[in-house]
Amino acid sequence: MYANALQYVYDSKEAPYDYMASKQVSIRFSEEEYGEMVKEASRLKITVSAYLRSCVLMRITGDLVEREVAEAEFSRRNIALKKFETF
Repeated sequence: MYANALQYVYDSKEAPYDYMASKQVSIRFSEEEYGEMVKEASRLKITVSAYLRSCVLMRITGDLVEREVAEAEFSRRNIALKKFETF
């Protein structure tokens, strides 16, 4: 998962810097959003920064999809399984 994201950064013409160099990014979240991130990071037993980093890398590699897309695919598969079970 992470190797693909690092390879993307390394190969990308948009990122001419050393792919292993650390970069600092500042972003703002509402109190509610931050609270949700803290809960999820705690559940996974990782820091909030590690949680955010993993989310970004998963998005880059395509491993993280939007909830609506995932729910639509889940629904489609359930319908297909129900049709299969009726035979």
